[in-house]
Amino acid sequence: MKNYYCINLKFRDQRISDKIHHAHLFISDEEMYFQIIDDSINSRIDLYYSLSENALGLFEESFEIIDTEVSLIFDKSRVYKSISFQSDGKNRFFTIFLSNVCIIKDNIHKEFINEGIAYLNRNGLKVVNLFYSFFTNLGDKNLFSISRMKGMSDYYKIDNLSYRPELEFTDNERRSSENLL
Repeated sequence: MKNYYCINLKFRDQRISDKIHHAHLFISDEEMYFQIIDDSINSRIDLYYSLSENALGLFEESFEIIDTEVSLIFDKSRVYKSISFQSDGKNRFFTIFLSNVCIIKDNIHKEFINEGIAYLNRNGLKVVNLFYSFFTNLGDKNLFSISRMKGMSDYYKIDNLSYRPELEFTDNERRSSENLL
């Protein structure tokens, strides 16, 4: 199983190379980097790139993505480090490290088309809480419930995006009961 995304890219500066290069994009919790493959033993694109004017600049100023297996956004992504040619036994490549990248994968769950979920930190709870009433258990002391306040079922718009903050629960617990709803 591969742990990278395949990309075809080219250098904007034709003096570095005028060919389209295959690359592998690796992403982990610690770092994001491209291994740009050039198996030509005489290639010096790593040196030419390192000496170029924009080597440690914005990714999109140095490279043009030709083809990719996933959609990528490099909004203000910077190249912050590069490593000269290395070999993994199969390919000869040089590596550039990126500050950020956004990967947009196809939605394989058809029931969620045109729907998205964003998970917020603790400050996000303060925003969402404004749309809900207090947790209550007035009638049955073993049953806690929460519901949206009146008028808070509307969607809000930002440009062409409509949204509605919501809390999401995975289960409901009844006190003194082992049953989960």
